[in-house]
Amino acid sequence: YMLTHLLRVKVPRVLWAQRKDTVFVTIEIVEAKEEKYELGEKTLTYAASQESTGDKYAVTLDFFAEIEPEKTEKHV
Repeated sequence: YMLTHLLRVKVPRVLWAQRKDTVFVTIEIVEAKEEKYELGEKTLTYAASQESTGDKYAVTLDFFAEIEPEKTEKHV
């Protein structure tokens, strides 16, 4: 069951730029719903589903250097 479930999850298109003092991440999912994310000092984990198709998406990014999660901003 677990393997079948994992095969149904797609990886969204991700644009990512990291500089010494700034990280920009854009995750593209049309009609994203049920968004969940966890931001740590070294990683970002994101999951969502697409409203019209029900497709599930997930991705984990490993940053090049540590960030300060408490100083982040999310823009939709």
